[in-house]
Amino acid sequence: MFTLSSRRLMLLCISAYVCAIGLWTLLFFRSPLIRDVLPDIHLIFTGTLAAYLVIKIFLGEKLMDFLKLYFRIFFRVWLIIFLTLMIRQSMGHAGSLLSVTYIFGYIEGLFEIDKWLRSGNLLNKTIFSSKLNKKQYEAMTCIVVMSLVHMSFALLLKLVEGWLGN
Repeated sequence: MFTLSSRRLMLLCISAYVCAIGLWTLLFFRSPLIRDVLPDIHLIFTGTLAAYLVIKIFLGEKLMDFLKLYFRIFFRVWLIIFLTLMIRQSMGHAGSLLSVTYIFGYIEGLFEIDKWLRSGNLLNKTIFSSKLNKKQYEAMTCIVVMSLVHMSFALLLKLVEGWLGN
């Protein structure tokens, strides 16, 4: 077991976020395939983390479970239906609708990470400072894990881009 003070966890949380944004920027700021959408990727990632913090800290677990179910249904069913309809009609609005799918995908991922952490995989093995309440601790830990996942996506995408020769 290890002790993680509130300041250290906050620093780890911010560092992981900055590293995730920095890694994406470093890997793709010259990429012809991704350079133009890089600010959108950063905005989606940042906005999703902020929304998750609000949801996690200010809403109860039951409401969070309902939102998870709602996002899953919306993402897997209705968004696909809307995309299909929009592609049939015109391609103009499809880009912004696709961005919404990424947001809901990240939110659902954050909820799943939260569930995984609460199941005892990490949180029960860590002693945290009494200055942080449990929700704040769980939210910051989720952001650290999601930032690591976000960085791994950047590395995988760079690898795929290298294979494609772009």
